[in-house]
Amino acid sequence: MAENKSHIFSEDRQQIAVYCDAMSHPARAAILELLAENGRLSCSELTGLLPLAQPTVSQHLGKLRKAGMVRFEKEGLSSLYEINPKVTDEMRRLFYELINKVSNPL
Repeated sequence: MAENKSHIFSEDRQQIAVYCDAMSHPARAAILELLAENGRLSCSELTGLLPLAQPTVSQHLGKLRKAGMVRFEKEGLSSLYEINPKVTDEMRRLFYELINKVSNPL
């Protein structure tokens, strides 16, 4: 088994990898877009807007929550999900810095 050497990279680079991993499936990008367009939604509401089964949507929400990109709040029997604006601000900063460096090589 290969050793994971991600610890040798800066915290910023490690965090970019976390966000990229969370965004590595088109369903998760679609979920973020729906939350951006609609605000807080339940898993069942998201399921109604996507061509996916509820367990699949739940799994994708879990991945987004683990990365901190989505937060949730229990309301009665439902869990309402929304974009975490603190994380989107951090994502914007990290990706801007990286893309700026890549776009302007020495």
